[in-house]
Amino acid sequence: MAPPSIANNWLDLVNFEVPGAILSNLNARGIKWQKIENASGNLINLDTYSVVIDQFPVRNGQRMGAADFLSLFRKNINTFINTTWAIFSPFDASLDAKWATNSPLGAAIKIDAFGPDNAAVVVSEFSTLRWRFSTIETLFSGGTGTHPVSGTREFGMHNGNILYTRGADRTTGALESAFEGGAVWIADRLWRSMQDTTVEWINSNGGSASLVNPTINTLPWWG
Repeated sequence: MAPPSIANNWLDLVNFEVPGAILSNLNARGIKWQKIENASGNLINLDTYSVVIDQFPVRNGQRMGAADFLSLFRKNINTFINTTWAIFSPFDASLDAKWATNSPLGAAIKIDAFGPDNAAVVVSEFSTLRWRFSTIETLFSGGTGTHPVSGTREFGMHNGNILYTRGADRTTGALESAFEGGAVWIADRLWRSMQDTTVEWINSNGGSASLVNPTINTLPWWG
């Protein structure tokens, strides 16, 4: 069955393939990529959360640009969210320390998420104006087990002044799929907090920003 036309703006995420070199490195660490097509959820969540930056903030006495701000946002992502809902950190302090550098591709990131079910993702694509997180399964011993959803989420700057995140995912297993609405609700709280906190931070640091109403589509899975 073909995807509905409403999904067109997210099909690049739905069809995204984690590069082979990254998969090889993950597999050597006992980490598996969670493909969206292997998830059990009957629904797919497609969303976009954005912030319009009319004037970039000032840092160290200089007006920031799009790439500089996105880099700051990524390296300090916990500053730009309500950490009640999630805390992001390198999965392994040594192997994944590159998350805090300008070359984070392949870094595995642990997400200490609201509730009992933590998660992990890998930086599966990276450029100066965007990056992608893809869901991964890490060993339960010292790890997070499966991510409650499977898919890919992108962060970036659009048109030079719009910070956004957009994602495509499905609940991973039978337990999560029994409570599909809960996974969407928690993610929605997290990314709305990103909008609110980012706008507040920019406006408090010499810039000007406003949020855009999120776009959220929860559709029957067509695969």
